[in-house]
Amino acid sequence: NELLKARDVNKLLMYFDEKYRPLVEERAKLFYNDHLVGINSGTGFFEYQDPRVNKGFGIEKLAKHYGTSIEHIMVFGDAPNDLEMLEKAGWSVCMKNGKEECKKVSDDITDYTNDESGVGHYIKKMIFEEE
Repeated sequence: NELLKARDVNKLLMYFDEKYRPLVEERAKLFYNDHLVGINSGTGFFEYQDPRVNKGFGIEKLAKHYGTSIEHIMVFGDAPNDLEMLEKAGWSVCMKNGKEECKKVSDDITDYTNDESGVGHYIKKMIFEEE
């Protein structure tokens, strides 16, 4: 897309004191359009980005680069900024402590949280169940 190629920055990540979240979310509503969305991406974080540049777009590019099908890609996510990726991948896994909207679109949910090494436990479980 020519528009994306012409832009130096397609994403802005903000970090702030959580007490300002209501103000950040209210202000973000002023900027939503076809070329900019705001996403609550965790405690103290908020992202502004071009809606066409997301993790789903990223895994499509990775699949193409490595000459594989997106159906062969497994992804892990937990927050709204992971939704497109979780929806597009061949197998999607949400963390136990992930947001409900992520759990709804995922193929599976880990038994552990991020802080409990949920990704590692899940991969280990998958490898040893396959044997």
